Amino acid sequence: MGDLMNKKELKNVPNERFVKELEDIANDILTTKQVILCGYIKIGELLTEAKSKCKHGEWLPFLKDSRIKFSESTARKYMKIYRVLSPYIQYS
Repeated sequence: MGDLMNKKELKNVPNERFVKELEDIANDILTTKQVILCGYIKIGELLTEAKSKCKHGEWLPFLKDSRIKFSESTARKYMKIYRVLSPYIQYS
């Protein structure tokens, strides 16, 4: 395993440009995932705040009539993400 590869084997190893492109794409994907997760948390925070301001019986009509068009189920999921993850997120 520790033997040096011969030139024929090295021909099949991706070159530095190829590896750099893979690393860049992988980093972009990771960054995008982090941005999306932060978005989920922020939406959950805002929905939690909106619900707390609604009187009894106003929450579902708010969801239905608002421009965001989230179902109650989707709103609950975002709010749960906020509740569960916000203690671990440091906002800057």
